[in-house]
Amino acid sequence: MAKPDPRSIARRPMARAGVRTARHRGDGDRIWTLFPAEGPLDLDTLHRLVESAEAISEGRIYPGSTCETWFGTTVLTLDLRRLPLADRTDRADGALAQKLAGVLMADPRARRVIDDRLYRELARMLGPDTPADFDVTCVALAEGTTVRLTADLEAPLDHRAPDVDTGQ
Repeated sequence: MAKPDPRSIARRPMARAGVRTARHRGDGDRIWTLFPAEGPLDLDTLHRLVESAEAISEGRIYPGSTCETWFGTTVLTLDLRRLPLADRTDRADGALAQKLAGVLMADPRARRVIDDRLYRELARMLGPDTPADFDVTCVALAEGTTVRLTADLEAPLDHRAPDVDTGQ
């Protein structure tokens, strides 16, 4: 059987794939907004603010009747002047800090962002002994253009990661 002549076969159209980005914010963006007009707190901006926060942590392991427990305090200082925020103006800075402090305690999504940062601070303090679970009591206070989050942490160390060599 002879091969067909490629010039006589009709070409089929090429397949196309359309790519649409729902939302993209690259590092090149210069100005961010904490509270956009169309909705609640912008989590991407909150992540950037929380990651740029200064953190001071202290704590100690105390023996207990059933297991050792780590008690400590972490203070996160969120400085609104560190990020180029579109909703920050000289006369509205205090109001923005007050609004952010209230939202950080009320919005469960914002609490998750804060808890994740606090867990990383706990892991920095405890290293490989960091438990998976911890209890936190957090208070947010606005002072000028900064929001200070004071978190009291309690982490029972009975759920330490098992030792790979011994299995214990």
